[in-house]
Amino acid sequence: MNRGESKGQRLNTSCNIIYDLLPLFVDEVCSDESKVLVLEHLDECPQCKKKYEAMAGDLIVEKSVGQERQVQAPNNQLKDRSAVKVLKRIRRRWLISFLVMVLLLPTLWLSFNQYRGEGVSFTNLYDYYSSGRFVTALEQGDYDKAFEYINVSAYYAIIQRNKDDVYSSTINREEYQLMTNEDGRQEYTNGEITIPAENFNQWLIDAKQELVELREWYDQSPYKDMTYDEFYTISKRYFIRNLKEGKALDYILKGRKVVESYVGDNGLTELKYSVRISKKNHKGENGTLSFQGNGKGKFVVTSATSTPGETMISEYLEHLSIWE
Repeated sequence: MNRGESKGQRLNTSCNIIYDLLPLFVDEVCSDESKVLVLEHLDECPQCKKKYEAMAGDLIVEKSVGQERQVQAPNNQLKDRSAVKVLKRIRRRWLISFLVMVLLLPTLWLSFNQYRGEGVSFTNLYDYYSSGRFVTALEQGDYDKAFEYINVSAYYAIIQRNKDDVYSSTINREEYQLMTNEDGRQEYTNGEITIPAENFNQWLIDAKQELVELREWYDQSPYKDMTYDEFYTISKRYFIRNLKEGKALDYILKGRKVVESYVGDNGLTELKYSVRISKKNHKGENGTLSFQGNGKGKFVVTSATSTPGETMISEYLEHLSIWE
């Protein structure tokens, strides 16, 4: 390589560096060392000088009828544009910081609730959302939509578990041992159930009779050998029919908000909704409906409460059922 080629290569390399520095040089935001480097190069390089003049001139396209022409902006306009660029950068950084805070605060709030096991958290966030949709569907009388939020599989599991317990259970006196407490009271227990000694004989008679009746009920019940798909279909029919019967009796539900929520020992979400039930020619009642969520937006309706002496919310709960 001759001396002229080496000089040309160094010049091209310097030009690439100058091309990167020119925008900062024009906006007057580069260091003093960079300014000196750019000025020295512009004195020696006509190509870079033309590029600089084009950038510094800040060519503006003014449109007129049928043609376009270019004019050079005055120096004070260049300074104004540089100031605008700086302000845009500041505004962009402020906006990014604001967005980070908007995302960070809810994350911290959800994390805190997750830690203490109460309120809206990562675990039950979808249950919160779905429970609101569920109550809204009940308010609007859209019972098909409301049924989509029912945890039918949980009800089916209860049916199967109870059926297995009924057919496998035995109630014999030999299974219970007589225990004497520190205060002298005697009780019979099998480790799970404890009955006062004076009530034990009658309890045995009643428990055996109840077991017989439950077995007879299952023997005649369609639930005995019902598949899940069959159970889903019949549950949906009963659910919609029961709520329509309640609507025909002029029951009206108005949901308020979640007043209590926590994650139970079983890992399921417990939600308590404040509601108001009204009926024709009745002032209405305030109370609560409780749901158990599975973390996937499906619910089992667990209980209803109202003020002492009021019964309308409990009556409404009977219609909020998947059973016949």
